[in-house]
Amino acid sequence: MATRRCDRDNSTNPRLAWLWSVCAALVVACVLQLGIQGHPYHNDERLWLKNAGKFYPKAFTERDMGNPIWWRWGGLDQPHLGRFLYGAVITATGQGDQLPHLATMKRYRARLGYEKNVERGAAPPAAILVPCRRTSAAMAAMACLMLLFIGASAFNWRVGLIACLWLGLSPLTWLVCRRAMTDGPLLLALLAGMLFVVLMLKAALRDQLARSLWWSLPAGLAVGVATSVKFNGAMAGLHAAGGCLLVAAATVWVIVRARGGHTRTGTKPYGRRIVTVLAAGLIIGISSFALFVAVNPTLYPGPIENIGKILKQREETRAAIVTDKTRRRKILENVAQRATFIRDTLFIPDARRGFGLLAQSTGWPLDIALVLAGLAVVTWAEVRHICRTGTITAHSVVLLWVLITFGLMSVWLPIARFRYCLPMQAIVALLCAAAIDPAMCRLVDAGRARIARAREANAEFAQAQMLEGRAKDNSA
Repeated sequence: MATRRCDRDNSTNPRLAWLWSVCAALVVACVLQLGIQGHPYHNDERLWLKNAGKFYPKAFTERDMGNPIWWRWGGLDQPHLGRFLYGAVITATGQGDQLPHLATMKRYRARLGYEKNVERGAAPPAAILVPCRRTSAAMAAMACLMLLFIGASAFNWRVGLIACLWLGLSPLTWLVCRRAMTDGPLLLALLAGMLFVVLMLKAALRDQLARSLWWSLPAGLAVGVATSVKFNGAMAGLHAAGGCLLVAAATVWVIVRARGGHTRTGTKPYGRRIVTVLAAGLIIGISSFALFVAVNPTLYPGPIENIGKILKQREETRAAIVTDKTRRRKILENVAQRATFIRDTLFIPDARRGFGLLAQSTGWPLDIALVLAGLAVVTWAEVRHICRTGTITAHSVVLLWVLITFGLMSVWLPIARFRYCLPMQAIVALLCAAAIDPAMCRLVDAGRARIARAREANAEFAQAQMLEGRAKDNSA
């Protein structure tokens, strides 16, 4: 099969690929920072900064790890890394003396507006809010860069570039990741973890076993960071575990085929690959758990016992949310409702309820068409590869990522909040890029072929004119 011209160009110009990557990352970073001070305020920003004011001084100024505050509702409700992050940002910007005031902020009254609430001590002032928002936006831009590298590793640089820009310019990213909340940091940790898992499993599939084990450590640390930012970041651990099991199962299948005489590669030491990916999974589990415990003082006296308390607290909170009559219209009671909410958030052309990049700009649900096309392209390419070679590629890891993320959200999502769909938005960006890339390459190749034919016709015409002129001169 002939290699497409655009594929050859991509493989022979790594410097150009890196240059475009830097340009894409800078564009996304600048766009996400524009007008951030006037971005619509959300009451959860007050809650995150209030908890930063409570817990950051206890950990880093007073170093009081035995204070009962760690085991009250606020200490059990969420992990502390996001709170420590904003506490560090506030301290670094010279507002550290305001942390005690943040810890005592009053209840926010929406009818008064942001400025009035700042005056009555119910909202963080702009000098504190804006740097925290810029931090979240910067981390979201870094998350887009992680998605670029995922696309480049699993597909090619063009897919990565398109996915990076798609995610960075997405209305959902624009709305959610420019607030002083933990969605930007969580997205960065999730995509960093996925990138390291892809690199780890690609190395294992190529039998670069030492490199695979090396990548497992940053993968584990990224999983630990994601879980320490928000509890739903634990899905990064399921991505890693699922990927390791997938590669192990695919390798077992290769061994079975080899012993059955269906392939000539039965003599390769596939057993070492299975041991390696399982060992890598163990490294990820140990390192992520160690980091999760290290950055959460709530767990210090007894990690296992206190994790049980956290799970119990989370279940009670979920039950309270579901039974709250004031939020009845926002509650998602079953898988069908959750799947419908995810679909509407990501794809419908509705400025108030939908956040599709093309849906909002064109009024047509083009995003879902591209996602389905991307799924078809990736699945068909992987099926052909498996039928031809009997082995899987990084495409299978991406498809498993899609399945796990959508499955978890369809089972877990308790209430209809747009920001919960942000991990799926990253997948939408990657699948749309996977659909656009081959179409773009065909257009480029067709354009180049047309230009080449035009040049050839012009050359033939010029040669004919020259010969005709010579004939006239000779006859004269």
